[in-house]
Amino acid sequence: MKLRAFAFFLLAAIFIQQTWAQTQGEMFTPPNGKGEPVVAVSGFSGVAQYREMAAKLASSGYYVLLIDGKDVLYRKGDSFDPMGQEKLRSAVKQVILTSGSTNAKATLVGFSLGGGGVLQWGVSQSDIISRAVVFYPVVSRP
Repeated sequence: MKLRAFAFFLLAAIFIQQTWAQTQGEMFTPPNGKGEPVVAVSGFSGVAQYREMAAKLASSGYYVLLIDGKDVLYRKGDSFDPMGQEKLRSAVKQVILTSGSTNAKATLVGFSLGGGGVLQWGVSQSDIISRAVVFYPVVSRP
């Protein structure tokens, strides 16, 4: 019975990891192919409204990964789900480890809901985050 439970847990963990890896976001590469890594975290509306901003950052020489703010900051009961922190950390590691990254730490840029996620989870990860910039962040509970 313990073996079955372990196998189920292992398969579930692999599935979750693969699913997250498939929805990790969109990369925007700077013109010369190399740049300082940036993770841009969208607002509640999703990534579509933030693609232009990510493209502008990339054209300015940054290597940008755009992710959905709903994947980083979402409620679980009365508090925020700590999986958001793991998802943000995973995204940061992804952009840092790309061949085009020129720095061992990333900059976080968060918009609205994504700004709240950056404040909630990102600023405590100084081992992989160099700085954080937030635009009109979500800072209170509804």
